[in-house]
Amino acid sequence: QARSFQAGANGFVRAEGVGAVIVKPLRKALEDGNVIYALIKGTGIAHGGKGLSLTAPNPAGMKAAMVQAYRAAGIDPATVSYIEAHGVASPLSDAQEINALKAGYQELAVSFPKPDAGERAVYISSLKPSIGHSEIASGIAALCKVVYALRHQLIPGMPRFTGLHEQVSLDGSPFVISAENRPWTALNGADGKPLPRRASINGYGDAGVNGHIVVEEYVDARQDPEQEPDAPHLIVLSARTDERLAEMAFNLRQFVQRSSCRVADIAYTLQVGRKAMDSRLAIVVGNRQELIQGLQAYLDAAPFRITRTEFVTKGIRRRARRARLDVSARLRGIRRARHALRIKRETCPEQYTRTEAAISLYTGHAGTGGEAMAAYPPIAGEAALSARHLEQLAAYWAQGGEVPWERLYQRSKARRIPLPTYPFERGHYWLDVGRRRTAPAETPEDAQPAQDVADAAPFSAYLRQTLVDILGLPDEQLPAAQSLNQLGLTSLHALTLKAKLEQRYGIEIPLAEIDVYQSLNDLDGRLTTRLPQLVSSSGQDIAAMLPVITPNPAEQYQPFPLSDIQQAFWLGRKLGSADARVGCHVYLEIETTALDIYRLNQAWNRLIDHHAMLRAVFLADGRQQILEDRPPYTLVAVDLRRKTAAQQTEYLQTLRAKLSHRVYDAERWPLFEIRISICPDSRYIIHFSIDELIVDASAVEMLFQQWQQLYEQPETGLTPLTLLFRDYQLAAR
Repeated sequence: QARSFQAGANGFVRAEGVGAVIVKPLRKALEDGNVIYALIKGTGIAHGGKGLSLTAPNPAGMKAAMVQAYRAAGIDPATVSYIEAHGVASPLSDAQEINALKAGYQELAVSFPKPDAGERAVYISSLKPSIGHSEIASGIAALCKVVYALRHQLIPGMPRFTGLHEQVSLDGSPFVISAENRPWTALNGADGKPLPRRASINGYGDAGVNGHIVVEEYVDARQDPEQEPDAPHLIVLSARTDERLAEMAFNLRQFVQRSSCRVADIAYTLQVGRKAMDSRLAIVVGNRQELIQGLQAYLDAAPFRITRTEFVTKGIRRRARRARLDVSARLRGIRRARHALRIKRETCPEQYTRTEAAISLYTGHAGTGGEAMAAYPPIAGEAALSARHLEQLAAYWAQGGEVPWERLYQRSKARRIPLPTYPFERGHYWLDVGRRRTAPAETPEDAQPAQDVADAAPFSAYLRQTLVDILGLPDEQLPAAQSLNQLGLTSLHALTLKAKLEQRYGIEIPLAEIDVYQSLNDLDGRLTTRLPQLVSSSGQDIAAMLPVITPNPAEQYQPFPLSDIQQAFWLGRKLGSADARVGCHVYLEIETTALDIYRLNQAWNRLIDHHAMLRAVFLADGRQQILEDRPPYTLVAVDLRRKTAAQQTEYLQTLRAKLSHRVYDAERWPLFEIRISICPDSRYIIHFSIDELIVDASAVEMLFQQWQQLYEQPETGLTPLTLLFRDYQLAAR
C-alpha cells in the first residue's frame, strides 16, 4: 500500500487507470444543456528546473504552479477546504510537496484579508493509498475524485492513515491530513452567504513538470418548478440483451423512486443522451408515478427477475433462461399488439384527479421487427413526430426505427440530467499470465513460412482466436454475425490484427481490407478470398526481412557501434564546455531498516559479472566496449549515527546534490555509483546512481529485482544469457 505523507512510507504502488472528462466554456455548456459537474476556476503549469533527481520534485516549481492557478482564479485560498495532493509516498517527495504547498499558501494569503472566523482548516488527501499511482493517468484520476467529492459534498480521507512521517511537517499552516471521510460543509463569505465548495489539485511528474488546478462546485441557478404538471412523455430504454434491458429498467425505477427529477428531463436524457441498442423498451407515461408503475409492469412481465444491481449469479441466470419459455408468449403479445397495460388508479386516489388511465409499453428488437417494422415505414415516424403522436413513435422506435428526438423539444426547456448508466454484465476474467508470459519467443528458424490459405478452416480458426485475444472476450461471446465494431473492435485493433496476420502468413495486407464494421463471417470471407491474391502480389516474406541475431561470444570484448539513443546521449556530454555538459542518468534512494552491506556488495558484483553492459566503457571514436577484466566494485558506506541531526541533514543534502546531477566520464569504468548512509534508529539509505548510456528504465527495474534475488538468496544463480546487447546491436545495424 502507498502510505502518502505518513510514517512507514517507502514508495508508491503502481496502478493502471484511464479517465476522460469533457471540458468546455460554461456559457457553451449551458447553451448545450450539458450536465455540469464542476467548474475549473484556474490552472497553473510550471517547470521546476534543476531538482534533486529525476523523481524528486522541486518545491519552487510546485509553488509557482500553485500561485499561478490561484491568481488566475482570483480566489482566496482561505475559501478552499480541500487539497488533493500528489502524495507519491516517498518521504523526500512528500515533504517537498507539503513545503511547496505551505509556501504557496503563505504567499497567496497576504493578498486577501483574513476571515473573521479565524484560520480555517484545509484538509489534504491523496488518492494513491486507495488505488496506487496510475502515473500518467494520476492527474485525471485526482480530478475525477475531486469532482465526486464536490458532487457528494464529502471531503475524502486516506485509508489506514496512522500518523505523519517524521520528515513531513504541517506546522505554520492550516493544513490537516484528512484521515477519514467527513461532511463537506460550505463556508460563508464576508457577507454571510454560503460560498461554493472549492478544492485544488496538485500534481507533478518526472523531470520537474508541475501542475495545479482550482476547482469549484457548480451551483445551478436554474430552478425546477415545484410541481411538474401531468403531460405525456416517451421514456425509451435499450440494451444489448434482454437481461441488460431488464436491469436498466430496474435501476431506473429505483432511481425515480429516490429522486425528484422531472419526467420531462428523464425522457429527454434517455432519448438524446443514450445510444439506441438492439433490445428496446418504450413507455408512454404522464407523471413519475406512472413511470414507476410502467417499469414495474415491464419487470413483472420479463422472463427473469432483477432484485438488486449487484452481480447476478450464474444460477439465477440459468433459472431465468428456463423461465423465459413460460412468458415468451406474453412478451410477443406486447410486441405484436403494442398492448396498452391498464393500471387502475383508484388504489391511490389522493395522487390523481382522474380515476383511470393507461400506461403503454412497447418492446422489440432493432432489425428483427419484420412485419411489425413494415407497418411503420420511415414516413410514419415522421408523421408521428410532427403531430407528437407519442404512442406511434414508441411503437416505431421499439421495432428499430430512428427518431430525431431533438425535434420534439424545439419549444421545451427539458435538459439532460445524471441518470443510471449502462449496467454491463459482470463476469470473471482471469488473466492467463502463465500461458502468455512463458511462451518461448519464436526464433527465425521457428517462424512460419507464408501459408496457402485456400483451406479456409485453419485460417478461420486463427482469425477467430486472434480476435478473441485482441478483444479480450471469451470465445463463446464472439458472435459470428454481429458487427465487430459493436463488440469493441477499433481502428487501433485493426492495426494489431493486420500485424498478426502479416507475421503469421508472411504477406502484406492493406489496412483497407480489415473493415471493423464487418461481422466475423464477412471479414473471414473477405480475407479468405483476398489472401491468395495478396500472397501472389506481395512477393515478400516478412520473416526473411527481419535481422538475424547471431550470438558471437568469441568477439564479445571487441568494440561495437552505439545505438541511436546512445549516440544522442554520448554527443550531449561532448558538446559545450566541461561545466555545461549534461548526462542522462538515473538516481534513486532506497530506505530500509535492516541491511547486510557485505552481502549486498557481493550480490552487486555478481550482477556486474552477469550483465555485460555493467562492464561497458565508451571509446573516444564513438564506439563502446565490454571490459574483459575489471576490479571488484566496493560499496562506500558512511556511518552517520554519531553525527548531529544538522550534520546528518547537511551530509545527505550534499550527497544527493552530487549524485543526482552526476555527469559520468563515459571512457572510465564504472558508469554507476552506489553509496550507503547508515543512519540512527537502524535506518539505511541506499543511494543508487547509474548512467543511462548503459540502461533504460526497464533495465533498472530488472536490475533491482535481480539484485534483491541475489541478496536474499545468495545460493541461487541467474539464468546465463545467450544473447548480448552487442549481438543485437550488430544485427540491427
